[in-house]
Amino acid sequence: MARIRTIKPEFFTSDDFASVKRFVEQLGVEPVLDAVEIALDSSVPDRAVFKYLCGVCWNKVREVPE
Repeated sequence: MARIRTIKPEFFTSDDFASVKRFVEQLGVEPVLDAVEIALDSSVPDRAVFKYLCGVCWNKVREVPE
């Protein structure tokens, strides 16, 4: 069974949500949702999950052919 992880809202800012919006615009919803799952399943501390998510998304952006 998958582990359920809850991240406290105070770990996120409005700039974070703007970043997610930009990733969705660049990659689409499904790849960003995949990145969210990867970040939430990681062993990084809760405060670092968003930064980890951004790293996963940037790796996906670099994989997209121009």
